[in-house]
Amino acid sequence: MLKKRVLSGCLLAIIALAVIWIDQPIAWLTLAMAVVVALALNEFYNAVTVYLKSQPFKALGIFWGMLIVISPHLQIESVLPFLLGSFSLTSLIYLLTLKDRTDAFPRWAWTLSGVIYIGLLSSFWVALRELPMGREWVLWTLILTAATDTMAFFIGSRFGKQKMAPSISPNKSWQGAIGGAVFSIIVAPIFADLLGLPINVFVAMLIGLLVSVAGQTGDIAESLFKRNMHCKDSGNLIPGHGGIMDRLDSLLFTGIVVYYYVIWFIQ
Repeated sequence: MLKKRVLSGCLLAIIALAVIWIDQPIAWLTLAMAVVVALALNEFYNAVTVYLKSQPFKALGIFWGMLIVISPHLQIESVLPFLLGSFSLTSLIYLLTLKDRTDAFPRWAWTLSGVIYIGLLSSFWVALRELPMGREWVLWTLILTAATDTMAFFIGSRFGKQKMAPSISPNKSWQGAIGGAVFSIIVAPIFADLLGLPINVFVAMLIGLLVSVAGQTGDIAESLFKRNMHCKDSGNLIPGHGGIMDRLDSLLFTGIVVYYYVIWFIQ
């Protein structure tokens, strides 16, 4: 299992580096994120269907989730409120066309929650890439997220005693969480300097801590979803890692942290 996990992780890292760095002739990161969001939403809606016996409007949710991901490229003022508002309106109107409306609002709520949780939060990676020095910021955020996940896994496996949230994720420990946070703090200024980011050592360490906390919070949030769905993994697409959502969980929370730091304090 560990060998599969490492090999899959290395392959994912190579693909991620390529789509982050290359933006010609198309925005490869945007295309990759749109595909990832479609796959993750499919896992999300399938889990709801199988384990909660509710049927979200899968096609509608996937289409709108992908549209929100590419929205940073759309030249429309306040595009996100527009997309979320129009989705809410059109999907509620769609409810009125159903012949059987007994489970209509739970189906609508699960559809909307997937769009917001996966589509909206993923869009901040595309938005971050579109900023000046965007690929450097994206790569730095990805490195900090991976550093946290990797060190938390190894420290937690070796030294984890005090469980962080045993009712949600029994394998998460405070030792692993602290180890991941410390490692993120250490590597943050190193890679910020290597990538030429306009950020000093102290601030880099602070953002490293915030990214680590955000990533681990995202991990626990996805664990809560799986706990509610009574499933161990969101899927089995990635050998040794589970499904797309199992790899996307931390990233959903870390991209937004660095994005708002850049637009509030750097731009």
